Amino acid sequence: METRTSRKILTASKRSAPKKCFCQIELLVCINYAALRNGDKFHDLQVETSDGASFDVHFLPLAALAVGVFESYQKSGDAILRLDVSADVFKTILSLAYTGCCEIREGELISLLMAGTSLNIPSLLAHCGQYLLKDLSLFNAVDYYKLSNKYLCQHISAKIEFLIKRNFEDIIQNKSALRLSSEEMASIISDDETSICETKLADFLLRWSKCNGIEDYTFGTVVEFVRFTNIAQEDFFRITNHQEMQNLIGFKVESLLNGKRKHDGPIRTRQTAKKTRRFNVEKTRIPNAVIMTVGGWGSIPPGPCTSIETYDYIADKWEKTDLSLPSNRAYHGLEIIDRKVYVIGGYDSGGFGGPVYHSSIMVLDLETLEWKEKTPMEHKRCYVGTVAIDGQIVAIGGHDGVVRHRSVEVYDPKTNIWTPMPSTITRRSDMATVVHNHVIYTIGGFTGQEVLTSIEILRPNSDSWSFYDYLATPRSGVNAVVLGDKIYVLGGFDGTMRLRTVECFSPGASRGVFHQVPDMIKRRSNFAATVFQGKIYVSGGYSDPTVCDDCEVYCPVSNTWKELPDLNLAKSAIRQLTVTYKDANINHLIN
Repeated sequence: METRTSRKILTASKRSAPKKCFCQIELLVCINYAALRNGDKFHDLQVETSDGASFDVHFLPLAALAVGVFESYQKSGDAILRLDVSADVFKTILSLAYTGCCEIREGELISLLMAGTSLNIPSLLAHCGQYLLKDLSLFNAVDYYKLSNKYLCQHISAKIEFLIKRNFEDIIQNKSALRLSSEEMASIISDDETSICETKLADFLLRWSKCNGIEDYTFGTVVEFVRFTNIAQEDFFRITNHQEMQNLIGFKVESLLNGKRKHDGPIRTRQTAKKTRRFNVEKTRIPNAVIMTVGGWGSIPPGPCTSIETYDYIADKWEKTDLSLPSNRAYHGLEIIDRKVYVIGGYDSGGFGGPVYHSSIMVLDLETLEWKEKTPMEHKRCYVGTVAIDGQIVAIGGHDGVVRHRSVEVYDPKTNIWTPMPSTITRRSDMATVVHNHVIYTIGGFTGQEVLTSIEILRPNSDSWSFYDYLATPRSGVNAVVLGDKIYVLGGFDGTMRLRTVECFSPGASRGVFHQVPDMIKRRSNFAATVFQGKIYVSGGYSDPTVCDDCEVYCPVSNTWKELPDLNLAKSAIRQLTVTYKDANINHLIN
């Protein structure tokens, strides 16, 4: 037994390391070859290109770079080597052969990929792959995906495919998804990480099928990956009544049959009356982003809490997470920078020790999901206003348990230091704060005696705040967001009653241009609001006579508000923000 084991180990030790993919090869500069090229001497090979150009070159660096060149030279036996590439492409190959680097130009990309493949030049393909990833966007992702599948390795292709999956609704919206082949489509929509609700996916596949003239059998192999049990009954029947779906009946597409088992009403007979329908429950896809609410004044038990919830827009529900704040917090600030969530200041009732007004800053690392406490602010700040700008966090005003503040300070996460900034003109707490075009706005709020209508701004590089404009209604416990080129000021408390009105303005040079926007569905103050997928999401807050769990969303296209599922815990004095797949593993935030 010992001998056999030793032999196995010995054999394994003699195995050569697996060959690296060309995209993993380190691209080095060949200094000696560059010097040889610059000397313009000792040429021993003449190359002619497909467009008639001729080049005197050195065989060694060219053959070392391109296996195909070496093989062609061996086969031809001629003094002149003829290559099926253009002069411009060959110049790029020469640059790579002599210097180890080259410039990839968009107009030559396909020709370079073809040359890299036909002449077996791994480093040229690696440079092309790097160019694709560097230039990658939602508008060219499908075209680059096709190129990577045809010419490049699975590592490059997988990175491009990941971008398409996590942004599939945007890829559909810009119409580039219509160019996907059936094989590519199946590969993309079969994955849990393809972020799209099933109704939108099924509707798109019908358009895609018509646009590309997809045959019924092939269409069925793609439709197999639609999770029909996650589609509402009304939408299911609307979708399956299309002729393209009716044509699939004979192919027995399992996902379609599973959806029918869920949505078709059973025929009630004596034999079936006691039977229940059986169907496979299909997993909901993973969204590419979630809305995260943090802390707040909870309803059960009443008081500041540690609760964290996330809204999954694909499942259309709020999820309780395993995460929680290290300590109770309400009336705090909340920002996200570089994959970290910052909880700034706030209030805790403190139990027997009495209320606590915090100067602390707690940081959640979205990679490790661990909390750390950083350098506290100079002042305690409850009802604080915060904004993130240029990778830093600005804390404005607030209440320390004794007075309302005018003071402002800025936190730099890189140095972990707070620095004073110019104070506001007016003492205020419970106000709204936003950034628009690098201008910081502080809107409304409470002085301790007066609910404010004033708006102050701090322009870039300015050493003082200035009055900008005034709201039509005084608002404390107010929230505001930036959507497009407009600032939306939402709800609040006017000193007498909770508000559901919205004031919206486009910032001008000296004052705002106001626009008419419909009221929210529910009166509320001290609620959370954030912009997500081009819409305004509002959650919780205080609505007489108690805290609420109601949520709603505003769509600027339809100019309407719509109710959303309730929070799991009614909360006011909460904050929320958007966490994308670039910030965190979303799967860890919804399960």
